Amino acid sequence: MLSPPMKDWPVKEYRYGLMESVGQEEVEALLDHIRRNGHDLKGKIDARKLEAIEGRAIERSTKLWLAENRSRLVPVSDVYQVWTWRALVREANVRDKGRPAKGRSLAEQGNALSIARRLTKLDKQIGREMKVTDYEVRQWRERMEKLPFEQFAADRGAADEESRAVALIDYWTMIHNTAAYKKYLVHNQATSWEMDRCS
Repeated sequence: MLSPPMKDWPVKEYRYGLMESVGQEEVEALLDHIRRNGHDLKGKIDARKLEAIEGRAIERSTKLWLAENRSRLVPVSDVYQVWTWRALVREANVRDKGRPAKGRSLAEQGNALSIARRLTKLDKQIGREMKVTDYEVRQWRERMEKLPFEQFAADRGAADEESRAVALIDYWTMIHNTAAYKKYLVHNQATSWEMDRCS
């Protein structure tokens, strides 16, 4: 059991250090307890205090997880940046504003090599360079053209805003990862083949 008991946790004290002494196993047990017994706990503890404790526990859990797994994280938002830059270049070209009076044109800034350089970054906490190559940028573009997000979301049955948000993160992750992309295509092809066979 955590000490002191949750009902005695003063909001400011737990914010400034009490949770820092809790390990991954304990914090996951606390979160599990809050999620299973949330309704009962709200009757015993002020609901705002319970939400604050849960929020701090989630923050602690994330911090502990990152400490163990940071070196394996992949910046899937890079795929979003590639898509966004391409959309901006197209829009500027349609409006005939793709070439400024000075400096490089948007098309030059939006080529695969320029984007790759811009997306390459250093994780200062662990000193890991997250290099992006122009080959990867071209692959992501090609995958997004072959499989637009709207098609992916429809395949997933993502109709409401929340399920579409989850699908979007899954989409970026899948576009970023060659093996996941190929697996998706194979699975989708097998599913459509089964549907054709049944009809």
